[in-house]
Amino acid sequence: EQYKYNGVTTLVDGLKGNENFRSGRWIAWKDNDFEVLIDLKNSTTINEIAVNANVLQRSWLFGARSMQIFTSNDGTYFQLLAEDFYKPMLETDRDGIYEYKLNFPETKARFVKLKVSTEKMLPSWHTGAGSSAFLFVDEITLK
Repeated sequence: EQYKYNGVTTLVDGLKGNENFRSGRWIAWKDNDFEVLIDLKNSTTINEIAVNANVLQRSWLFGARSMQIFTSNDGTYFQLLAEDFYKPMLETDRDGIYEYKLNFPETKARFVKLKVSTEKMLPSWHTGAGSSAFLFVDEITLK
């Protein structure tokens, strides 16, 4: 709740967040996957989707473990278009802003659903091991 800021419009307002996760440019998810539905208003050709995540391990902010994009023309029936899976973060991984991107063959769709998951529990090497990780996301871009 404390990291909702201006809500989902923050994800598509064209303003990218910096490394300060408290700036109001990021929205956080914890204990569940990030899932957002975008209505493009018209059938539109797309071939790429990207989203940024803010990683600051000491503050329990971790990157993505998986990303999926689903498309629909009616908003009811969705088809998985592309997905990717990422390795668990290591203690030696850098903090900062990570971009997660999926490329796929050109597809026409009106509705796009993006789902991103992160660590469900902080790893054994972390001081908060066993607690839930945060996923801080900003700026979804579609091309």
